[in-house]
Amino acid sequence: MKKLISLMLAVLTMLGMLASCAEETPKGSSFRPFAVGGVTVTPDAEAAGIIEALGEPKAFAETGSCYGDGKDKVYQYVSYKIMTYSKAGKDYILSVEIYDDADDTVATPEGVRVGDHAETVIARHGTPSSKTDLQIVYLDAESGTKLQFLLRDGKVTNIQYLKTK
Repeated sequence: MKKLISLMLAVLTMLGMLASCAEETPKGSSFRPFAVGGVTVTPDAEAAGIIEALGEPKAFAETGSCYGDGKDKVYQYVSYKIMTYSKAGKDYILSVEIYDDADDTVATPEGVRVGDHAETVIARHGTPSSKTDLQIVYLDAESGTKLQFLLRDGKVTNIQYLKTK
């Protein structure tokens, strides 16, 4: 009987290890970080390497920081923009905003784009942390990130990844 229990525990452990290797949205999280052109953009990550890897923005602006101790910067690309804040002389990602569907390669890693229906968001991201007629919100307490889908007439008009901590 002891051998049978030991064998069953070993099999269950192996199944758990295999399941954790799957390329899915992690448990406790309903979304993965924004990625475009092979570059992952995570709120609160150091910005320098990310901005460099994304290439020249379509537009750039900076102003005194409302969030950190230096300058807030906005890098606008086709269909999305990235906002950074400064802390201790370094820039960090504050938010990513997908604002239109002009670049059809821009979407959440789960495949949601501006223009998709609210039902598509929930089908691909699962049960939201909160939902109204105007927005669907997913919170990832572990990473301190919020993924927010703004809605008009049941369709996504804007997607935002935001630092919450």
